[in-house]
Amino acid sequence: MKRLTTSLLIFLFSISSANAGTVSGYLTCGSFLDSCDKSKSDIDCWTQTYFAMGYISANAVEEDVSLSDDVFSTDNVKYALIKYCRANSFKDTHLGAVSIFNQIK
Repeated sequence: MKRLTTSLLIFLFSISSANAGTVSGYLTCGSFLDSCDKSKSDIDCWTQTYFAMGYISANAVEEDVSLSDDVFSTDNVKYALIKYCRANSFKDTHLGAVSIFNQIK
């Protein structure tokens, strides 16, 4: 019985950490730019801006980096993400967030 319980616990813990480090919720740069070109207040334009802000915030906490409010603002991140996607149209907003973080840290 003890062996069965131990095996079950190991199995459950291995499943819960299987997705650690994965990223979801981002769009391709093409889709993001289509949304932002329609309107800067389009839902996908905003959600990807907030996705990037959350990603950057999490990395800043993880790497113990302080971000100033005058650099790390919604508008700055949105337009930096648009600029990144225009230059890298076959990439995605996740990679754009990584690029923005590396520039402002």
